[in-house]
Amino acid sequence: MAKKAIVAELRAWRAGQGLTLEEAGAKIVLEGKPASRSMFHAWETGAKLPSYDYMLELERVTGVSPNCFYTRPSIAPQIQAPRQGALAV
Repeated sequence: MAKKAIVAELRAWRAGQGLTLEEAGAKIVLEGKPASRSMFHAWETGAKLPSYDYMLELERVTGVSPNCFYTRPSIAPQIQAPRQGALAV
């Protein structure tokens, strides 16, 4: 999860559109209700993840992939010291 890490793609989209947080939130509408300024800010700063429905709407409106809201785990192999007494092969 992006927890407290800026979702750079979302921020870049908003800045590129020249929108305030309130204006950006107003473009994300579910069941006739726009997202609030505080909701958009929480998504952009990684304080909260959008719900499933909001995530789909964010992707539709902004083009920002849901993957941008999550950190990628390290792909470096985990190197572990052999257990004491283990046979080396």
